[in-house]
Amino acid sequence: MGLMRRRFLFGSLAAGAVGAAAVPARAETPKPDAPSRDAISVYDFGAAGDGHTDDTSAIQRCLSYAAHARCRRVLVGANHLVTDLDLTQLHYGGLIIEGTNTTHQPAPGHANFIVRGGASQGLDISGTSGLVLRDLTFAGLPSDAPRCAIFASRVAGSNESYGHLFENVRCYGRFTRAAVYNYAGEVWSFRQGDYRNDAGAATLYFTSLNSLGLVSKFCQTDAHVRPLTVTTISNLTVYHNATGGAAIWFEQDPGTPPDATVQQIAIEHCYVVARGHARATFRFSGIVGNVRIIACTDESFARGDADAAATCILVDGARTLRGMALEDNVFFPRVSVIEAHAPVQDYRAAQNYVWNKPRFWRFAQLANATHATLFGNEFFVVTGRASRVEVRSADDETAMNNVRLPAMSAGDNGKPMPLLP
Repeated sequence: MGLMRRRFLFGSLAAGAVGAAAVPARAETPKPDAPSRDAISVYDFGAAGDGHTDDTSAIQRCLSYAAHARCRRVLVGANHLVTDLDLTQLHYGGLIIEGTNTTHQPAPGHANFIVRGGASQGLDISGTSGLVLRDLTFAGLPSDAPRCAIFASRVAGSNESYGHLFENVRCYGRFTRAAVYNYAGEVWSFRQGDYRNDAGAATLYFTSLNSLGLVSKFCQTDAHVRPLTVTTISNLTVYHNATGGAAIWFEQDPGTPPDATVQQIAIEHCYVVARGHARATFRFSGIVGNVRIIACTDESFARGDADAAATCILVDGARTLRGMALEDNVFFPRVSVIEAHAPVQDYRAAQNYVWNKPRFWRFAQLANATHATLFGNEFFVVTGRASRVEVRSADDETAMNNVRLPAMSAGDNGKPMPLLP
């Protein structure tokens, strides 16, 4: 009766089907003669959804049918064991993959997609545009951890993975590269969701350099990728718990022509934690365009854990980050709020709260900056170019700023001065 109830909910079988005898071993693929169908279910195509049967083939048939028939919605139930799913080069927009199971919990037994296999890359959406993922959960099994849960790349023929919306999507468990792996996809939006990775280099990874080395299994990746553009992350919980990684990492190929770089990275209203001796909570490597971190909370070191990330925001690479705004954030740094090994210009920080000591803001090179932090009376203004700036917490007795700018003659040769130890 449980099987009947599930099929009734999806509206996937003809009325009157009764008992287990009516269930074929492999469901017949619906004939693509009714493209007006608004929604189809993975159960129409033989998915078991029991957490033990490999549903990769059944779900792949469902996705392929939806792409051919231009069906708007694919409905997914609970506990689907999968390896690699191919949704690449789907050039029309608007396909929605939607979970109908409401028991989203941080455990593989309650996930929509349980991704297994050390070589698995989960759902591949390379070269696809306008995809909506809604109310879905991905889990990486600790004993057989996949490379990632969702993978996307730009593909040969100038087709990028473009214009995706992830809404109420959750990723839990272990992914040996990253939970979400975006190799040069553009105009992505994340709204409300939970992402955690207990392995790998990042939880959310956006790159045009591809330091982690993954490519699509189903199509050829374009060797000349565009820079990352217009990425919006809002109302997420992002947790990373692995050595040397970052919860959110943006990385750009240093060979990208500067005139081709139009970037807008907005991270807003997120709760972010990086532990397990992670390198940083937020990392920006070789990023040129505008970065905004607004109303976020980094609680990596809130409990005083010795394995928390050393710095909240790491800026590295060889290119100048042109435009960084930090507003209304709460930081719990273990060592520093910002560690900028690369030059930064047009920097503004206001209304930020820094709740523990030490709290350093370190820059190798800084130009056109204003900075004010409420908690600790920290404030500095740089109208020209400073080769090194260190902002320490205010003196409790005098409430004076302990800010030291070096003599400009020491660093005017264009070479950055060494960072503090």
